Amino acid sequence: MNLQVARIAAIAVLQLASSAAVLAKDGDPGPILLKAVNATQRLNYSGVFVYRHGSVSESSRIAHFVDGGKEFEHLEVLDGSPREVIREGDEVKCYMPESRTVFIEKRSERRTFPAILPASLTSLSEFYDISKGTPARVAGLETQAIVLEPRDEYRYAHQFWIDNASGLLVKATLSDDRHEVLESFAFTELKIGGPNDYERMKVRLAPNEDWKVHHVSARESARADEGNWIFKNSLPGFRRSAGMRRQVRLNTPESLHFMFSDGLAAVSVFIEPLASPTTKADGNVVNMGAINAYRRIIGDYQILVMGEVPPAAVKRLGDGIELRRKQ
Repeated sequence: MNLQVARIAAIAVLQLASSAAVLAKDGDPGPILLKAVNATQRLNYSGVFVYRHGSVSESSRIAHFVDGGKEFEHLEVLDGSPREVIREGDEVKCYMPESRTVFIEKRSERRTFPAILPASLTSLSEFYDISKGTPARVAGLETQAIVLEPRDEYRYAHQFWIDNASGLLVKATLSDDRHEVLESFAFTELKIGGPNDYERMKVRLAPNEDWKVHHVSARESARADEGNWIFKNSLPGFRRSAGMRRQVRLNTPESLHFMFSDGLAAVSVFIEPLASPTTKADGNVVNMGAINAYRRIIGDYQILVMGEVPPAAVKRLGDGIELRRKQ
């Protein structure tokens, strides 16, 4: 569930008005991408989509509407153990029946489904070749495909199918350098429009007093904390978008969390103190479908670099992280 939620639960929309002008020349697809990002925030819609990564597939039902500029969203996983995510504005609640736990998190930045559209169009054309693909019919809708091919080894290829009428994203794929699809999302049923329906925002799992409630804390990290770490190896086009202290798991110390993005792909760096000495091997890239993770031990700290980027990206960034020596 963590992979699913991380993939579809969030997107920050930044500098879109000026960004579209960068690509909007001679039929370039910039305005289509801009329309898609705006549509996910502004439209009411509901439907069923299938998310695939590797050999695993999962169906989910989603309902989304906007009332007074505030977004409401209900995501319900339909396969396997029932799980639900409710979002009201900047508050996200994730219901996990297997652990009988509700995770609650406040998110300061604007976020919306899905997280696979670009957050910013400004520098995309510098690192991706962007073109229109073949029009196709998806979930009964006529769509235009937009293709983004990476220009280096630090990014994957993306293809988006966007509804011609509404601008809503209805299908997307993520592919490696051999053109093998690592991950995909596609609506199988989709209704666009309709009234605001608060009944659809009610959780179906009906948790009771036996459930644990965990508030996922996140706060901007102090400069002193950030200054303890040096990032020597930058990834071309990736800029640090956030630095914070987080407690994600129950009964664990806070970890430093840094986020880097090129406007489309994102990489997270987690730095946390080791609870005890470890003999686990580090320095290896672990692949989980489209996500690659790279782990290192530096002194009394564990470094974890992970994101939906090729192995070369997480290894390059991870190998350049150092603990600053005290003067």
